[in-house]
Amino acid sequence: MPTRIIETAALKTASDDWFSDFLGNGFATLATGRLPVRTTTDAANVVGKITGYESGASAGPWSSQVLLIGDENSGYDYTGATNLVGQIVPATLGVTKILADGQSSARVEQQIVAAMNSGQVLVNFLGHGSVEQWSLAGFFSDTDATGLTNGGNLPFVVSMDCLSGFFQDVYTTSLAESLLLAPDGGAVAVWASSGFTSADPQVTMDRALVVQVFANPGRPIGNSILKAKAGTVDPDVRRTWILFGDPAMRLRVPTPAPAQAAAVH
Repeated sequence: MPTRIIETAALKTASDDWFSDFLGNGFATLATGRLPVRTTTDAANVVGKITGYESGASAGPWSSQVLLIGDENSGYDYTGATNLVGQIVPATLGVTKILADGQSSARVEQQIVAAMNSGQVLVNFLGHGSVEQWSLAGFFSDTDATGLTNGGNLPFVVSMDCLSGFFQDVYTTSLAESLLLAPDGGAVAVWASSGFTSADPQVTMDRALVVQVFANPGRPIGNSILKAKAGTVDPDVRRTWILFGDPAMRLRVPTPAPAQAAAVH
């Protein structure tokens, strides 16, 4: 479906929240997701990823792993923001952090690709970005995304940067689309922005989403997104973040084993 082009402070861009903004107040009422497919092959690929994920076909240790990526500290403390996200990830999950500040772009790229190929339940990026890449340094691009080989071990990718969800450009493919369409892996869902906005409200909304998805992993991710957006005071941030994937999907994290009563002697 086409989307609504809205005016933001920086540019005119896409907002799928418009579809269910029934009160005209900038808040979506219904969880909405977009499958960015152009061919039957694309559709079969994306739908196959979603149905395979939801059936648990590739369940394994990877689903207890979380990857947190912080950009170079150019104009913002992305290292600190990433560490704060790490503090709200449940202790039952393994956390890998890739902090780009002080590292070469090539080294960061290698770490991200290796970590994503090993399988992650959630990948969270905080930083700068553009349509086809993370970071002004470009250490993860649409080419990297297309080449991922993680098979069915598919993460929900949360991309907290500018423009990586700018899907409406007919001359290029956004990073969010490339992750979802990757033929041999990639992502099962991506939450990314079509806009150009400030870091502070992005970081606040990011933490709100991470809290929501892990507080109740049985809740559809679209509902968690609605709750995270409900507390966001920046209207441009709220309206430009788009879900590429199925809003009814539930995050596949291991169910904690029930506590066993101690034996009494």
